[in-house]
Amino acid sequence: MSESTTAGPRPAEGAAAAEDATIRPFRVDIPDEALDDLRRRIAATRWPSRELVTDRSQGVQLATIQELARYWATEYDWPWCEAKLNALPQFTTKIDGVNVHFIHVKSPHAEALPLIMTHGWPGSVIELLEVVGPLTDPTAHGGRAEDAFDLVLPSLPGYGFSGQPTESEQERAAADQLATFRTSGFGYFLEQATRPQTIGYALLDSPVALAAWMLDHDTDSYEKISHAFLDGQPAGHLTRDRIVDNVTVYWLTGTGASAARAYWESGRAQALAAGQAPPAVSVPVGFTTFPDEIFRAPHSWVEKAYPNLTYFNEADKGGHFAAWEEPELVSEEVRAAFRSLR
Repeated sequence: MSESTTAGPRPAEGAAAAEDATIRPFRVDIPDEALDDLRRRIAATRWPSRELVTDRSQGVQLATIQELARYWATEYDWPWCEAKLNALPQFTTKIDGVNVHFIHVKSPHAEALPLIMTHGWPGSVIELLEVVGPLTDPTAHGGRAEDAFDLVLPSLPGYGFSGQPTESEQERAAADQLATFRTSGFGYFLEQATRPQTIGYALLDSPVALAAWMLDHDTDSYEKISHAFLDGQPAGHLTRDRIVDNVTVYWLTGTGASAARAYWESGRAQALAAGQAPPAVSVPVGFTTFPDEIFRAPHSWVEKAYPNLTYFNEADKGGHFAAWEEPELVSEEVRAAFRSLR
């Protein structure tokens, strides 16, 4: 039986709900009324005055967000994104009381290796769609059949088309950020780690507030997104359509607040673990560092953190959303990382 999305926040699901491990087919089906409401809200935006500086040091710049809003309300084509998602096999199942949405694409190659790829904030399965073809069918993308994967792309609990937990879950503690990130790009992290419910009111009420909040992640990503809208020069596949696809998924599923709560969970986990050595990582680890990431971990740090490091490479391009920007490059890095483990 197929399921479909509805406008606005979906009912939350908690661990107390009856466990049902049935895997159910899923299709995205957004009603026209939800899209009409989105455009109406964008048109009714009350704009602040322009920033007093020429860079992003005061936040998302007015020209960038106004151009995004104009495009979102007048030119953006959500049905294209919906059709792209529905062209892939999608499913839902209940895990620990929470309904989890995932894309599962099997490779045409018999010896394909099963692989789960997960997104983070402010991403969604949208940022991973362009690696599906290269990883599941490498021979059609210049690769080798022996490098094929059966791919699973889940929407994390509280994100996208997955359900929203009603009680705490322990999340993997976030790595420490460099001082430059803490001073110039740490605002969203601190707010979501301490007051996710407060920012959630704005994220659920105003599509433009949601878009601005998601854009204000890190300087490199912001500059690339800004160029995509103001100059028409996207960084790789980080185009204005795909950027708005991602924001629209958050808006239509009403997950701005629930996604932010993951940072609150992470902050509490770090506090509980304060003074304790992190657990040893014994599994094989492949690690690629990208030049435009928030920080670039050197080989010496990675080797110390992961004693069983089986693959390390420094890519020559890509940033925080590397799979989105450079899907072919990331696909080759994934193939290389797993090649010795097959």
